[in-house]
Amino acid sequence: MELKIKPFTKLSLLILIIGLTYGVFEQAKAQMSGPVNTTLAQGGSSAQDVVVGPNASSRSIYAAESLAEQLGRITGGNFQVRTGDGTSGMGV
Repeated sequence: MELKIKPFTKLSLLILIIGLTYGVFEQAKAQMSGPVNTTLAQGGSSAQDVVVGPNASSRSIYAAESLAEQLGRITGGNFQVRTGDGTSGMGV
């Protein structure tokens, strides 16, 4: 049985990006005191990868790939999607 995933709308991607960015900042805030600056990309290179869990669903992987693509368009960086535990990068 083939799983069909409908493409995200631009609004859905924007909401996803905002939510993930908020999550990155909240995690950093919980770990450190004081303001935290996060660089997503600089000089055309991404500073962080997009991370999915080892048991991520196809929908989560699709969301991560869409996020990486949109961040690349916004920043000019080349964002990679990789598997990890979420302790680094932007977790989806």
